[in-house]
Amino acid sequence: MQSQRTPAALLLLTCVAVGVPLAALALLARGRDISLDTLTRDPAAVGDLPFYTGALSSLGAMLWAAAAAICLFGARMAARGGASRRDGEFLRSAGLLSVLLGLDDLYLLHEQFGPGVLGLPDDALLLLYALLLAAVLLIYRVEILRGEWLLLGGGLALFAASLAIDLIVDEAPGVLFLEDTAKFLGIVVWLVYFWRAAGHAAAQGAPGPRLAA
Repeated sequence: MQSQRTPAALLLLTCVAVGVPLAALALLARGRDISLDTLTRDPAAVGDLPFYTGALSSLGAMLWAAAAAICLFGARMAARGGASRRDGEFLRSAGLLSVLLGLDDLYLLHEQFGPGVLGLPDDALLLLYALLLAAVLLIYRVEILRGEWLLLGGGLALFAASLAIDLIVDEAPGVLFLEDTAKFLGIVVWLVYFWRAAGHAAAQGAPGPRLAA
């Protein structure tokens, strides 16, 4: 009987957990005279733009979400499978960081929300992300060096190249494509690294994400 009640309870909890914030968002939008369609419809539809508008950016956000899900699920499975506590903490930290970076990509947090809504300096959130990333790399350096650190380093190098292009080179169509391509490749490599790390830790309970093939 309990097994029959559990799915119903989860269904109710999920609906409440999602429905309450959505209702609050709708009230906030009405109070600020923002059309609800603007919040619920696709940006290309709202702006009457071609369907392929922002294709690479949207795909990048999906890959961030995939990386976050893999890391967080891997952390849960690592704990159950007998992997070291540090393995689970590393994957959990990487998963939460992936969520944050994905939200930044999807909602332009450091480009528009931070400066325009919070009144932060243009690069304040970028500095925060860099500090969080540096903290993860420093705290879990042993786990990283036990694995295919070169793969992770390659992804970080691509992120650094994208950021350098953004900060140094003047904006132009070709330059923007190069910047966004470097960032997209970095996201792909980040996803591949943590896919392998999470799979190894969850399946074998190894003392570190060795990423053996």
